[in-house]
Amino acid sequence: MLYDELKKIENEEKVQNKSINDSKEETEEKKSDKFKREYQIQDLNTYNEIATLYRRFKTALDKTKDYTDAGLFYYNELEMKRKYFREKKNYGRWGLYSLYKFFMGYGAKPLLSFIWLILSAFIFSGINLINGIKDCTGRIISYEWALSLPNWTDWLISFQYTISRFLPKTYLPHNWAEIETTGSGLIPFFNSVVLILFLVFTGIGLKRHFRRF
Repeated sequence: MLYDELKKIENEEKVQNKSINDSKEETEEKKSDKFKREYQIQDLNTYNEIATLYRRFKTALDKTKDYTDAGLFYYNELEMKRKYFREKKNYGRWGLYSLYKFFMGYGAKPLLSFIWLILSAFIFSGINLINGIKDCTGRIISYEWALSLPNWTDWLISFQYTISRFLPKTYLPHNWAEIETTGSGLIPFFNSVVLILFLVFTGIGLKRHFRRF
């Protein structure tokens, strides 16, 4: 009899302990579900979902004027979007985001755009030497794919012409404004478009950068 009573008490304690443990687990699950609902934390399975989470953090940081960290989340948001389009084989949008990153650093790196501006100016200086230019004295400079390297004075004149193609002539020295092309008009056109674009990109990046201070 005594043994049976002890066995019964032991079984009741086990059932009670199991009930308590089940209740604790159920309470923890409810807390976890409540936490997920309140803070909208979900399992992130795609790059697009990660980008959405980064955008939420960026928006919250913008409201607190923490622009430095907001800029980091902005950059990572666009990087996740670029990877998402690559994963979905949407090569058109992936290409646009890749160019945006390559030339502008997603608008968050003005120094990158400025480097491209200077590099493009030197490249077009060489192209304009081949295309042909006429300086302020009327001297025509045209290397026409010559293998010899141009002397530094010709290169300087070509660089002056390149710069004059995207800056207002009122801000330039008189002799710079009088330099003209003697070759195809398409080269000066692309010269102007490309350098103006990089100048605008640099301005956008600087505006975003100095907003942090």
